[in-house]
Amino acid sequence: MQILVTGSRGTLGSEICLVLERRNIDFVRYSQFMALDDIEWKKVTHIINCAAVIPNSNESLESYWLGNVQFVTELLKYSANKHFIHFSSLSEQYKFDDYQITKLLGSNLLSCNSHIFSSLQIIPTPTLEDKSLINFLIEKSKSEKVTVDRLKYSFMDVVTLAKQIVQSIQKNEKVNVINSYIEKDLYEEVKLKINPENLIEGTVLDRTSVKDELITFSSNLLNDISKK
Repeated sequence: MQILVTGSRGTLGSEICLVLERRNIDFVRYSQFMALDDIEWKKVTHIINCAAVIPNSNESLESYWLGNVQFVTELLKYSANKHFIHFSSLSEQYKFDDYQITKLLGSNLLSCNSHIFSSLQIIPTPTLEDKSLINFLIEKSKSEKVTVDRLKYSFMDVVTLAKQIVQSIQKNEKVNVINSYIEKDLYEEVKLKINPENLIEGTVLDRTSVKDELITFSSNLLNDISKK
């Protein structure tokens, strides 16, 4: 067994590589600076595709397309008869912009070609990192009052996710990450760490997208699609 980890320099990819290394599992790191042709594909039995262009104000539709759709298209050429794990974004269930659209298209490409894989798992990932936003709001509150929405969101620690993915491969079974989601409230998270006098309670937004252990669409998604 040899595992190819794409996006190996990213938050999730690098953590998965650490778990594989600790468990002495044969794996290959792949990043955007490499060529797919350089991989010894005959040795690869599993592909964990962590590669993605994530939301950033500096990204364009073209860059999202290249990273989230075109790369998947190219990767498909080498993926026949391999076990393939791909990560979708839970934000696809409540938001409809260039990032979410390209992530949906990438996942759909894999689903449409599922017949070529030994197995295919598309894992819905919630928020994996919220410290940056929380710390930003904490720092901002030191000089002015801040309005923080009661944003309810699903969260999962990246270390836990990485361990579950590797364990699922070792046990040759599907992984259910939904039961590991933690529901958080951004307002409550910030409230614990700042002076309450500098905090203003904002709008209630529910982006958990999970009900009765099933992924669901947020009620505001239709309006977002209509605006788009």
